[in-house]
Amino acid sequence: MLVRQVLYTSQAVSLLSAEERNDILRTSYINNARDDITGYLISLDNGSFLQILEGPHDAVAQSLQRISNDSRHSGLTIIYDEEADERACAEWLMGFHAITLSEVSEMPAFRNLATDADFEALFQDGPVVLAVMRTVSNANRYRQGLR
Repeated sequence: MLVRQVLYTSQAVSLLSAEERNDILRTSYINNARDDITGYLISLDNGSFLQILEGPHDAVAQSLQRISNDSRHSGLTIIYDEEADERACAEWLMGFHAITLSEVSEMPAFRNLATDADFEALFQDGPVVLAVMRTVSNANRYRQGLR
């Protein structure tokens, strides 16, 4: 069965407290379990979010609608929206990773992407969700000294 995979970014209207962030994660976990959605949320310390959602087409559409209506953030921009044969985040109802901008700049092979073409070039070798997951995995390994 095909699953819809969506990668989007958005920006917090104001920096979220740990309590507000945890509330988002709790609510998302409950909704995702109910709706057969898996995904991964990356939060940067400047208030930017990057999230992967995957699951049944209509359930992902409804989740995106809830997210776009959430007043805590704005500027939801879909980067990738495709059907896939299998989930990339099957083990995460709501995976989460907070990272600072300085940690991003210290990652091996970090590039400040100046144009959309630069960004798109990163994902020429397969689905964007897998490229993002590899990036997160590599960042975690780098932070833990497992290079």
